[in-house]
Amino acid sequence: MAKARATSARIEETVVTRGAGKEFILSVAGPFDLAADRGKLSVDFPGGAVDHMDEIFNGGKVYLTRTVPKGHWAVIDRAEARAHSLLRAPLNDPELVLRQVAAIRGVSDQGTTTIDGRPAHLYRGTLDYRTLTLGLVDEHRERLDAVRKAMGGGLPSSARVWVDEEGRPARVELSAALNTQTVTATMDLTDFGKPVEVTVPDPSRTIPTDAVSGVLPG
Repeated sequence: MAKARATSARIEETVVTRGAGKEFILSVAGPFDLAADRGKLSVDFPGGAVDHMDEIFNGGKVYLTRTVPKGHWAVIDRAEARAHSLLRAPLNDPELVLRQVAAIRGVSDQGTTTIDGRPAHLYRGTLDYRTLTLGLVDEHRERLDAVRKAMGGGLPSSARVWVDEEGRPARVELSAALNTQTVTATMDLTDFGKPVEVTVPDPSRTIPTDAVSGVLPG
């Protein structure tokens, strides 16, 4: 994953949650300079009470559009953010997904294939519980601990990574299963090396916060 972290890429991620006969799809997209720790992402959740959010990452801060007051942004320290759902990165941060991928266990070589017409090599493995819950708030981790015990001590998980000819991840797919629910997060990385410019909101239109929650920010 080091080669991805040393450059920029366009991020396109979907998180699909299935359970009780229902399916929910959240999508995240935008350019991100992983080396410079800056980027801009749009987050969409069709059918949600709030169905869209924009995010700007820059200088160790993350800015999120607010609905009230309109035209303003919440701002939080990137290092302080935590996620509230399984396989959701805090604030949809692609860097955390790459950290999870780097910790895959039991890796097996699945051979050569293609991603969007590009040659890629496929690897498969699993995530241990610590990696699976990376970035989660303590209270949600505690709830998952109870679920894990009820399921015999583990949460079934799988990971697949498609690596391009330059040794960079072209696609990452992480999946986990609970008693009545499955979650699959798939992240595509394209347009490696393109410059990423961001515009930080004016301080007069930002509202500092030390925590965020809800479907859109994770």
